[in-house]
Amino acid sequence: MAGYQFIHVEMYARSASKLTGKARAVKGKTRKSSTEDKAWTARQIVAEVRREVGQFSPHITPQRPEPLFGSVDTLAADLDALDLHPPKGQRKDTPIMLAGVVSSSWPPDDPRSLEWRMDALTYLCDTFGSNLRAVVAHNDEKHDHMHFYVLQPDLKPVKGLHPGHIARKLAADAGEDAKAQTEAYNSAMKALQDDYFNKVAKRHGQARIGPRRERLGRMEWMERKAQAELIAEVLQTTEMDRAAAAIAVEVARKDADQVIRSAKAASTVVKEEAAASLLEVQKQRKDLTELKEDLDRSREKQLLERKAFEEEVGLFRKMVSQIFSRLPQLERRELEPFLSAYDRAKEAILAVRDRFTGTKKALEPSP
Repeated sequence: MAGYQFIHVEMYARSASKLTGKARAVKGKTRKSSTEDKAWTARQIVAEVRREVGQFSPHITPQRPEPLFGSVDTLAADLDALDLHPPKGQRKDTPIMLAGVVSSSWPPDDPRSLEWRMDALTYLCDTFGSNLRAVVAHNDEKHDHMHFYVLQPDLKPVKGLHPGHIARKLAADAGEDAKAQTEAYNSAMKALQDDYFNKVAKRHGQARIGPRRERLGRMEWMERKAQAELIAEVLQTTEMDRAAAAIAVEVARKDADQVIRSAKAASTVVKEEAAASLLEVQKQRKDLTELKEDLDRSREKQLLERKAFEEEVGLFRKMVSQIFSRLPQLERRELEPFLSAYDRAKEAILAVRDRFTGTKKALEPSP
């Protein structure tokens, strides 16, 4: 059985006050020194948790505390230094340390203690923040429990860190009477217990209130503990489901990231291939343009050469016609082979011209 929750906080000073309870309101009235109900100082509290000589119960075999957060040894050294050099103007019975205990019903070596310690330590860190100075666990007692210590960075008064005194001061500043201030104090401490129950205790099957407080019978108390453990089991199962869902979401996110990266890589390859294709097309287009320009220049050159050739042929024909017309009949016969060769040459020239122009013209008669 997980039992019921336990969390307690108290303030401690460098020296125990001689006034207690209603006597605090009566100046000069001191605590009875003959009783064993002597208040502890801050240094004595630290000495007890460190298992210093004479500062622990004779019914246990002392072991060094297990440090979970911060260092109680450093804290003890700071308190010793404060006793040697007390701050000027500060009363020695001014509370300078807020100390507390959280406890479970399991022995320290129970496997369930580790998870409970982690949750309780997280709660203390979230609740007291940077003012949490040290947290230790005792392994030499029956039930697993942790001691925690809350201080100001400069060891100044800690009433401003105690939830009950914070509520009391707010009520006093609002003009409430002493009774209302006490009710505010009690409500704040109850809220602390409720907060611890909702964030830590119920996850481990611990009941909010013990049997003696509610005057429950044994059967009722056993039923209450069974209900608390069932609630804890449901909560832990829910946490496991949430953890599994978180893992699934993370896996899906990684898969999505991989798909996105693959798509981006493929897109990059496609873009590079498209760019390469575009460059190739542009190059081919440039080559075609240059080829067309070369062809145009070649055609223009051929046209000029043909025109020049035709002019030369025309001049030669004119000259031959003039010479032929002046010759006598006999000499004309002698020149007929030459004229036949001229006609063949003319036909070849016209055939070449036709290939350039793509047209056919009738042969002109020989002169």
